Amino acid sequence: MTAPALNINFAAPRRAAFAVGGALLLLGLAALGTVLLAYRDAEAELAQVEQRQERVARQLQPAKSVQPPQSTASSARDDSLAAARIGALAQPWGDVLLALERSASPAVALLSVDGQGKSRLLRLTGEARSMDDALAFARRLRQSAWIDAVQLTNHEERLTGAVTVLRFSLDVNWKSAP
Repeated sequence: MTAPALNINFAAPRRAAFAVGGALLLLGLAALGTVLLAYRDAEAELAQVEQRQERVARQLQPAKSVQPPQSTASSARDDSLAAARIGALAQPWGDVLLALERSASPAVALLSVDGQGKSRLLRLTGEARSMDDALAFARRLRQSAWIDAVQLTNHEERLTGAVTVLRFSLDVNWKSAP
């Protein structure tokens, strides 16, 4: 009697894995088709919205050109208002804010900065760990070439969680040129 032959072919095709892979491929292709259709619909909707926007813009253009003429008094007032706004924008805001940034430290957190261009005044509100930290911040500000004067206008200790912080306000005057 002879022994049965051994089957040592370990690379035989697996039918179950092939079926699952094929099903996943079909699902992926269906998802890709759905996404492509949604993308095409979104592009068509965008084109319609752009056309609507162009129509509205064209309709508004004639309305702008048919405005009644303004009186010379209101025109002069508008010109002076525009000049004041341009003057406010011409202030050295970037240099002043850079001086603030260079004076910052981890011990001081600025909460608000309120600037007034005409009077060249910044109102700063911040929190510090101690009065020494707040005063050191004010001293660093005074050392800047753009800062004219720094005044501590208000301070109070507040309990934030388990930590006591000092909330303070500073009025900072800046120079129009260093």
